[in-house]
Amino acid sequence: MKFLSIALGVLAPWFAQAQVDWTSVSGLTDSDKQDITEITTQTSMYISTTISEIPTHMAGTFFVIRTPAHINGVRSAWHEITLCRKSVSSCLQRTNWGIGDWRVVAENSIQERWHFSDGEWAIDIELGPAISYAEAQSIVLAIHRHQLKTSPGLASFAANTDSSRIKSIRTIDPIAREFLVEINTGFSGDSLMVRLEDGDVILYGGSSWIADTRTAALPLSFRG
Repeated sequence: MKFLSIALGVLAPWFAQAQVDWTSVSGLTDSDKQDITEITTQTSMYISTTISEIPTHMAGTFFVIRTPAHINGVRSAWHEITLCRKSVSSCLQRTNWGIGDWRVVAENSIQERWHFSDGEWAIDIELGPAISYAEAQSIVLAIHRHQLKTSPGLASFAANTDSSRIKSIRTIDPIAREFLVEINTGFSGDSLMVRLEDGDVILYGGSSWIADTRTAALPLSFRG
């Protein structure tokens, strides 16, 4: 009996079909839903998932399918895949497999976000490797409270940074404690280069970009 239970547990994914909640999207045909469900099943996302539309300025609309988030303290994690229609020209340039009119842009991956708050304000941010939660918190709060230290040439830029648009923080140099903060405002954004030094968060350079994909971005570099 124990062997049978183990065998059924191993074989269950072969018989399971993904369950997709279509509530947040419209305009999909039954054929679309069947193809998307099959892709979701083939990428091993068997549990209940949701689908949402991500419109872009130059690359059409992406469809993101994700599992419910597992929350552990300030960390949340989930699986997700990203699809697009092959009838959109930019979609064919990004992927090489799919079903029907749908192609996979990003394979099944684990997404992580870290929660930061300051009073009633809160945000969830992606963190790269080699940065601690405490370091990221210092950066996030300095931006939110407009406490970045910088040169006169970058002062107005620092003051106008929208903390609610922080997307990610990644490490430039872990020894020098230098980090790159991505600010995404939709069709444009900023990349802030900051350094942690003697309790301060120092903005020392970065770049701005327009458009909505890095392959189409037009960078405008600056330094303090």
